[in-house]
Amino acid sequence: MTERKDTFVQGESEETDPYRDPYCARVVDLYYPSGKKFRKVYLVFLDLKDGRFRQMKIRDSQKQVHLGVSTRDIVDKETGALGETTEEDIKTASKLLSDSFGRHLDQEYRQKGIIVDSPMNWDKEWLPKAYDDQTVYNNERYPRRYQWSEKQQKWFMPKDRQDIN
Repeated sequence: MTERKDTFVQGESEETDPYRDPYCARVVDLYYPSGKKFRKVYLVFLDLKDGRFRQMKIRDSQKQVHLGVSTRDIVDKETGALGETTEEDIKTASKLLSDSFGRHLDQEYRQKGIIVDSPMNWDKEWLPKAYDDQTVYNNERYPRRYQWSEKQQKWFMPKDRQDIN
C-alpha cells in the first residue's frame, strides 16, 4: 500500500466544524414563469479528518443540505483505495458533486419551467462575502443576466449580458 502524500489541509482537527467555513460558493439565479426572480447561493463544505478526505456537501444559503459525496463514493472500485493524495480525492469528489448539482438543478427547477442561470464557476475568492446579503443581492460582481418583459410576459437575456460569466 502506497503512503498518501497529502498537501491540502483544511479542517484538520476533529473539533473543527467542517460546515463553518465553506470551501467554495456559487450564485444561481432562478427566473420563474410568473416574473418572480430569486437568487440562491450554494456553498460547498469540505470535511477532512487528519488531512484525509471524508466528505463534501453542498448547502444552500438557507442551510439546507442538497447533495453530498463521501469517501465510499470515490474509492477505487477494484482496489477499495482512495487516491494518492487528498487533492486527488477532492478533485474526484468535486466532479461527482458537480454532476449531481447539475441534475439537482434540472429536477428542482428546469423541469418546472424555471430558468436557471449560473454562468460562474465555483468561486473560492468570493467566500468572505458569500454570507453577506448585501453582496448576494448586489449585481456588480455577479449581475443578473435576464430581464422581464412586461409586454411579452416572459424573461429574456439582452445581447449585452450574454457574455457575462
